[in-house]
Amino acid sequence: MLPPDILQNGEFETIYFQTNPTYIKSPIHIPKSTIGKPDTVKIRHFFALLHQDLVVLGLEVFVYLQIYSDFVEKYVYVSKCDTVGLEKSTIKIGKVIGPVLQYIINYNGYKIKMKNLDEKSKDLSDPSTLVRLQRLRDKLPDIYPNLPYYNDIPPKEECIEYRTLPKTQNLRLCVFTKPAKEYLFPNSAKNPYKNLLNGQSLLRWWISIIDSITKGWNNHKLMIPGADKYATRKFIEKYSDWSEGHIFKKDGLAVQAIPLFPDDPKGRFLELVIVECRYGKMTVSRFYQELAYRQEFLLGDCVSLIGCCKENLEVTYHDDSVSTVTISEYKEFMNS
Repeated sequence: MLPPDILQNGEFETIYFQTNPTYIKSPIHIPKSTIGKPDTVKIRHFFALLHQDLVVLGLEVFVYLQIYSDFVEKYVYVSKCDTVGLEKSTIKIGKVIGPVLQYIINYNGYKIKMKNLDEKSKDLSDPSTLVRLQRLRDKLPDIYPNLPYYNDIPPKEECIEYRTLPKTQNLRLCVFTKPAKEYLFPNSAKNPYKNLLNGQSLLRWWISIIDSITKGWNNHKLMIPGADKYATRKFIEKYSDWSEGHIFKKDGLAVQAIPLFPDDPKGRFLELVIVECRYGKMTVSRFYQELAYRQEFLLGDCVSLIGCCKENLEVTYHDDSVSTVTISEYKEFMNS
């Protein structure tokens, strides 16, 4: 994931794992009448950089795969990125975040085995002789299971069907930048070497990283709700492929165009629109106009939405070994 020169030839170590893919509701509302509705899978990625067994940096990224019959919409959402600041770092954080995020974006999640919801597993409803014998044995008095004859029935292996995903995907990278003292590591703001950036510096830092790993992508968009177009252009004027705006559909209802991500101001506002029963009239353009008046964007510092997309990418399959954990194991680790 990271070359030896960045890790300073073993002086730094890394931790990286991802959760097993889990089927969830689509982050974008899809009407029930839609023909060919996609299945949605969510995968959580976590990366940590360590120096002498001390955590230096943490990065959490959520990946959503919307699986259609002939292509996949892949959303990569940067959830949190944070430093600890216990010691003065000799490594540039941006040089670490860029390659790690690029690895997660390009990671071939398609090779991960995922249960096919359209295929029914052969479970205990299987009318085979073995299953009937197992059911019968369970109904016998306690004494019979202790007899060797009844215990000779071999255990039934779980039969799970896995799906093969399409090779074509559309990539969507989403980053929400907001200055904060702490994102992942509580009380780390008290540490002497933590570098706290203001909103403008944080935005420039993220743009430089995102631009370096998305060369050749179709669209690079920046939106600063509440700021005029001239103020927004100051941050992207030296990048030829960037422009003001967002990467989602520009027409239609916001609820059918904008995804709901965790701890995302767009998602929180969209949930409020739904609670207020305004989703049937809230267009995309109106949504972003009102978003500028949300609390996150009125605090006086620069808060922004970055989006990049790449269309019709042909996936190349490759094998690599990545540690996977369950959702409960992931949450236990994050809360420890």
